[in-house]
Amino acid sequence: AGMQASLRGRTKGGKGNYTYRWTELTGGTTVGNDSNLLISPSATTTYNLNVEDGCTASKPSKNVIVTVVNMPVATLFTNDYNLCEPAEFLGKNNSSNAVRFRLNNKNYSGADTLFKLNTGIYNLDLRTFNSLGCSDTSTINLQVFPSPKAGFSINPNPPRENDLVNFTALSSGADFWNWYLPHGNFTGLSVLPWLAKDTGVHYLRQVVSNNFGCFDSADMTVKVGPGFFLHIPTAFTPDENGVNDVWLTKVHGIRNYRLQIFNRWGQMV
Repeated sequence: AGMQASLRGRTKGGKGNYTYRWTELTGGTTVGNDSNLLISPSATTTYNLNVEDGCTASKPSKNVIVTVVNMPVATLFTNDYNLCEPAEFLGKNNSSNAVRFRLNNKNYSGADTLFKLNTGIYNLDLRTFNSLGCSDTSTINLQVFPSPKAGFSINPNPPRENDLVNFTALSSGADFWNWYLPHGNFTGLSVLPWLAKDTGVHYLRQVVSNNFGCFDSADMTVKVGPGFFLHIPTAFTPDENGVNDVWLTKVHGIRNYRLQIFNRWGQMV
């Protein structure tokens, strides 16, 4: 549609002094008076050529049908043109008047296609063809940004009650860090140690991002076990004044222990 075509009338016989009349039959309009007719119809049209030589009684005529096939219109789009790795773009083909497709110079069914792309800049070219081989092209530009990788470790792991827990960032490709920890929320690469006062299960989370706006997170579940200590006094004063009259050990988090007492000469008492 919209392209020019040439119709040529060829006549023989008669007196040779020919006159021509081209008529568009749809509307009955005369569109030319020469043997050749330049046309650009927007739809399929039937033309009639009538020839006279001024003497011959018969006026030969001929119909010709010019079939118009619409030009293909290539339309390729996606919902998002900038994503973080690993990226998935759904390429949607909204082309019209096409019977054949090529995507990046490869034959293509024309169906919506999912592209899984790594970091980089990509150009996707869709070329469409109609039944006559006329073509149109649609190009979209996609960019995939690198994503950071979150990660961290703790020491000791697992911690016990009243342990001082230190954090080490193991992330890569990050420009910003956010920590969500039992002792508060923090920003930055380093974070204050955590005094694990409470036993039980605790949740630790690190969220990292980069200057491209890409994110990643790492989570850790930590079970703080009961701590233990053993206090053995080195002296006592059994003078019945109510202060330090009894020699007594203090234990925490220990189920069983064996206590042996020796005198100054190394004899067990």
